[in-house]
Amino acid sequence: TFFMDTVTRVTFPAFSRLQDHKSDLERSVTRSIFFICLLVFPSLVGIIILSPILVKVIPRYEQWTPALIPIIFISINFMFAGATTQLTNLLNAIGKIKITFYLMIMWTVLSWAFIPFLAIKFGVVGASIGYSLVGVSSIIAIYVAKKYVNFSIGDSMIKPLIGSLIMGAIVFLVRKFLDTSINSMLILGLVGILVYGSS
Repeated sequence: TFFMDTVTRVTFPAFSRLQDHKSDLERSVTRSIFFICLLVFPSLVGIIILSPILVKVIPRYEQWTPALIPIIFISINFMFAGATTQLTNLLNAIGKIKITFYLMIMWTVLSWAFIPFLAIKFGVVGASIGYSLVGVSSIIAIYVAKKYVNFSIGDSMIKPLIGSLIMGAIVFLVRKFLDTSINSMLILGLVGILVYGSS
């Protein structure tokens, strides 16, 4: 949310000024989403891979062990939020506030439909699955926003996603050869940064 909020504050007035310059607006939206995804995607993948080590290395973090599975599903929600927060910002900036309002209603209804039901049925894991399903529904927001501004999904979201998955796979493999310690976390963090930067 730190990355998303910071970028949103800067881009809203920029999008508003560029709404009559379609090509510039498309480029700006693509770059701003790319910047958010560039930071958010690897952060989430890193949290998923490193959190099992963290709860073992720091004794008082053991209480968070039941959250290791839910954090995966909540990360799916945040991955979609990384892109769609900027798109709702875009729709507001170009005067499509009614569409944003409808999207908010959709997300609220889905949250109330999925999260309490799944939480009652499956506990914390169920609630996190509910959050991930609400996140996946953001595909609708991407589709709607693309009708008004033809930004590049490949350049803005797919490239950082591929880089993050490559990083995740390599860090996960390297983790198997290391012991559970703070030094291992530092090594994995460094490997992750180098692999992600390269990819």
